[in-house]
Amino acid sequence: KIQISGYTFVGVGGSKTTPHRGTWIEFSEEELGEILAGLVGGGGLIDWVFVSHNPPIGVEVSMAGSGVDLGSTSIRRFIESYKPIVVCCGHVHEARGISYLGETPVVNAGPAKEGYCTLIELHERHAHVYLDTL
Repeated sequence: KIQISGYTFVGVGGSKTTPHRGTWIEFSEEELGEILAGLVGGGGLIDWVFVSHNPPIGVEVSMAGSGVDLGSTSIRRFIESYKPIVVCCGHVHEARGISYLGETPVVNAGPAKEGYCTLIELHERHAHVYLDTL
């Protein structure tokens, strides 16, 4: 966790176990759930942004080009329970875009090595998100 300009940024790296095997940091859904529970420490979060390498399951930005959903159920439950202002994720390079879980934008900027980026303006309890290229 880190505080910047009155907002709390909370993050988790790695991904759920993938069919590729050999990814540097992989967790089971149970392990991810435990890590995420530790981020809130039994209390809620206010005015916060969630940064996760792995996207939540069931959104457009979690879909691989092959049609396989690479999202995490643990991450989706966490987002739905604690409702961050915005979610920044990656992992699925070809799934650049903005999805929504309820009113929460879930942003996959796409690979920076290909010149992709995202501008996010935080305004109290909501975010304006703009996909861009460098």
